[in-house]
Amino acid sequence: MSLKIYNITHEIAPFSGETSIGNFIKDCSVVYNENKVDVRLIIPKYGFISERKNVLRDVIRLQDISVECLDGEIHSSVKSSFIPDSRVQTYFLEQEEMFQKINKKSIVETALSESIRKKYLDSFMYYSLASLNTLKHLYWKPDRIICNNWCSAIIPILTKSNYFKDTWFDGAKTVLFLSSDQPFASFSKEIQKTFKIPECEFDLSNPIEYLKAAILNSDGVTFVKVKGKNYLQELLADKDITKMLKEMGTSYKEIDLESIDDREKILKTAKEYYTYLEKI
Repeated sequence: MSLKIYNITHEIAPFSGETSIGNFIKDCSVVYNENKVDVRLIIPKYGFISERKNVLRDVIRLQDISVECLDGEIHSSVKSSFIPDSRVQTYFLEQEEMFQKINKKSIVETALSESIRKKYLDSFMYYSLASLNTLKHLYWKPDRIICNNWCSAIIPILTKSNYFKDTWFDGAKTVLFLSSDQPFASFSKEIQKTFKIPECEFDLSNPIEYLKAAILNSDGVTFVKVKGKNYLQELLADKDITKMLKEMGTSYKEIDLESIDDREKILKTAKEYYTYLEKI
C-alpha cells in the first residue's frame, strides 16, 4: 500500500512564484501522483494568488476551519485546485486577515529580514494550526506530514504534545523539511501566547532552541541544499543540533538541488525520497 503524504508548505510553484524549493515540491508531487501515490499539498491563499487564474474551487466540508486563540476562535475556509497539467490536489487556506497582507510574491520568494518576517508571524502560526485542523474536516489521515521550514516546524512539536492529543493523528509521522535558502526564524512569546501554545523545555522564541525542539519531535529531517545559499550554516553548525541530526541516522537525509538538472534526475530523486519516507 502506498503512503498518503500531506505537505504543509508556504511555497509551491507556480502558485507562490518560481523558487528552487517551490519547484522541487511541485516536481516530486507530480511524480508521486503519476505513480498513484495520494499526495496532497496545502498553502496559504496569499493576497497575490488569483482565484480565477488558478481555478480555485470551494470545498463544502472545508468551509469552517477554526483555530483557538486568546480572543476566542479564528475561522477560515479552504479552496482547492490542481498543480497545472497534473492531478495533484492542492488546498489553499483562505483567511483574509492573515493572508491578504502577504500580497507580493517577493515576500515568499526571497529570504526576508527579521524585521519584515515579524509582520507575518501570526499568519504562519495560524497557518500551521489550521493546516492540521483541516485534516479532520477532510476525513483523511496521512501517513507522513511534511513540515516546510520554520513556518510549520511548530507542527512536530505540537503533535507530540497535549495540544493535538487526538487519535486522528495516531500513526502519522512528521518530517521536518529544511532548506538552505531560508533563514530559520522563530515565533515570539507573544504569538505563542495568542495561540495558546503550551510551554516546553525549549524556548521556542529562540531560533536555535526552536530548531532543536522541532528536530527532537520530528520522525525524520530533510535538509535541501540550494545553490549559492546557506542561511542555515550557523544553526546547523551548533554542536547540539549536529549531534541530534547524527543520532537520527537514516531518518536524516540531505538533498543537493544543484545536481538535479533534468527530468531523469528529478524522477530518480523523487523515487529515492519516497523510499526514505517509507522507511522512517
